[in-house]
Amino acid sequence: MRLVSLSDEIMAVIDRFVASGATPDHTSFIEAAVCRHVAELHDGQDDESQVLIAQAEHGIEDIAAGRYQTVSNSAEADAFWNDIASATERKAAELRMAAKTAANA
Repeated sequence: MRLVSLSDEIMAVIDRFVASGATPDHTSFIEAAVCRHVAELHDGQDDESQVLIAQAEHGIEDIAAGRYQTVSNSAEADAFWNDIASATERKAAELRMAAKTAANA
């Protein structure tokens, strides 16, 4: 068993739940709260993982459909990355404009 320090305010909240019978004791309350917090953090990671998986699957589908570019020298690599930088700058400008429009609405 480990000891933790809690603020008086947090302790008062836990005391109320124990006194009401909502939880059998302080330890049970803390354990349940920690488990819920871990589950929430885990769920967020799952969402991010699902986005990454979806993006990877989309890329694999593009390759299978022949939608890819082969880069065979440094000039082609420079052009490839410049195209990506330009597209990223355009998208960022669109997002900034959308955010500004939404803020003014």
